[in-house]
Amino acid sequence: MTNNDKWALPLATKLIKKSGKLVTYRKVVEGSYDPVTDTQTVSSTTDYPIKALISNPTENVSVMNNSEVKGLITTTSLVLMIDGQSITFKIETTDSVTIDGVSYKIDYPLQTYSGELIAYYNLLVST
Repeated sequence: MTNNDKWALPLATKLIKKSGKLVTYRKVVEGSYDPVTDTQTVSSTTDYPIKALISNPTENVSVMNNSEVKGLITTTSLVLMIDGQSITFKIETTDSVTIDGVSYKIDYPLQTYSGELIAYYNLLVST
């Protein structure tokens, strides 16, 4: 842990929890086939309630400065800023987020580090 981690991580957590909107992060783990036992495991879905700051991609400098992300932005795209310390799972593009009953797929997760740890994620999502 670095000196930045000591003050920046708690600050990011506090700001997002105070000002963020409650959304549902849906994690899907696909089933698999085991040829030895000839069995199929069923996929599982887990929902996580999380707080996120929601913005338009054009208002988010870190998103707009990323050349890989610019090509993914659509008219339905949003950026969700999520506290990196409250996430206990790996964020993947196979997951989704539900905001006010509307499901959004994760197009691109951007990580912002504070020293050695992830301070927050910017998730580019779209319907």
